[in-house]
Amino acid sequence: MNKYFKLKTLNSIMIFSVIIALTSCKQNSENVTDNVLLKEWTGPYGGVPAFDQISIADIKSALEVGMDENLKEIEAIATNAEAPTFENTIVEMEKAGETLRRVFKYYGIWSGNMSTPEFRVIQGEMAPVLSEFSSKISQNKELFNRIKFVYNNSLESPLDPDQQR
Repeated sequence: MNKYFKLKTLNSIMIFSVIIALTSCKQNSENVTDNVLLKEWTGPYGGVPAFDQISIADIKSALEVGMDENLKEIEAIATNAEAPTFENTIVEMEKAGETLRRVFKYYGIWSGNMSTPEFRVIQGEMAPVLSEFSSKISQNKELFNRIKFVYNNSLESPLDPDQQR
């Protein structure tokens, strides 16, 4: 056996093992609520990430919970029966997704600094899911119409300069 074949076989075995380990883990609501990646940060300076408590096994479920929560928040904005305003549309959009932003802080660190074969498997699996999630927001026609309404109104009745930007 040549060296390349041995490395490739070892890589395949490692990736396969990670996939089996990740898919064989049972998930229930108890595990999700205990997921450190979903918890609000505590400590000084408005809270700090709990880097000493995180586990790569928590990434996928944290992303799924964060995306689900964010989509529900966006849907509530998009289907709001009140006339679109800067406050009930743009401000609410900026507030939406707080949990997912926290999860993405950890995800970014794994992606940029701590990338391992185990993480890359999760990253590859979640890439199309994250893309679909993003598309659900950017292609939400009701949301777009609310934003467009706020924008068009701002041309006639300008907002404060920071809001106008």
